[in-house]
Amino acid sequence: MKIAILQVGSVEQKELKYIKESILRVLPNTESVIIEEAMMLPQKAYNRPRKQYNSSLLLKIIRKHLEKARAEIILGITDNDLYVPQLNFVY
Repeated sequence: MKIAILQVGSVEQKELKYIKESILRVLPNTESVIIEEAMMLPQKAYNRPRKQYNSSLLLKIIRKHLEKARAEIILGITDNDLYVPQLNFVY
């Protein structure tokens, strides 16, 4: 199985490398790669009154990167505040 790690917005490379190494420790028979090109945060996903990004919209866009990465799983990593409609935040 191949897991692709996608930087969404500004995330330090050391954090992405740590996540990649952690995946390999937990799932040693898994290939883990960091996608070189970061995904910019789309303004259409930003909710000004909440000062948060809509995670549902981000997931739809992140999913489009899966095929390019030739992976079975894609993990979007961001340090921005996210929400799901009707909820306050997302972990």
